Amino acid sequence: MPNEIAYYYPEPYWLAQEGGWIKSLLLFFDEIAILLPDYMRGREVVADPTLAGPLEDRQLLRVLEPEWFVDEGTTQKLTDLVAALIEGGAFDDLGRTGRFAELSMSRMGYAAIAETAHKVYAALAERGLARETEDGVSIPMHPEVRALYLIILAQLAREAGARYQLDLHPVTNGRGAEDAFKAFLELEPMPTRGQVVSFDLEIVSVDLEQVPLDEVLQFKAENQGRHRKYMQN
Repeated sequence: MPNEIAYYYPEPYWLAQEGGWIKSLLLFFDEIAILLPDYMRGREVVADPTLAGPLEDRQLLRVLEPEWFVDEGTTQKLTDLVAALIEGGAFDDLGRTGRFAELSMSRMGYAAIAETAHKVYAALAERGLARETEDGVSIPMHPEVRALYLIILAQLAREAGARYQLDLHPVTNGRGAEDAFKAFLELEPMPTRGQVVSFDLEIVSVDLEQVPLDEVLQFKAENQGRHRKYMQN
């Protein structure tokens, strides 16, 4: 059986205050995966040095790079969906904001099909929802549109992962995606409408924030099957 891997989204890495939630995921899944652009390499450890580094050392944190993970098949579906939402007027009522957030061009599909990804960017820019890149590797974008890109990527992750023999299961605590969840989840073009949910393990697990990683992993080794069945129930 292949390892069951929790695909953390929407952000490319978690923050230190999310460590307890990540430890809870470790009691359920075999590994944690993040989608991290190559120019951000190492930021996951800076964001949570007490957990991300040790997990990488134990090969329990898998870093997926969008430069290869967001391949042609994923890019085509991603851009088709965002284009359909644009044409369908899904973003017409978005409030204007001066606070844009960068989305890596690789997560938009530029590394796989640059021309297609750029056409979608141009349509967003025309509507004031995206701006020209300032660093050559990311696009400043309306935060809700950015979150939608990442939600769609998560929905496509299982299919994309299967092409690389990875059994990915998208999980989120909602950070950075609340508004996009509420506004766009039920829109017609979305590939799995109504089925992207928050995986809130804290409801059925203890707070592991102060529990050392070694103790969590020891408990996992001794009780994973029983603990997983408990959480599923």
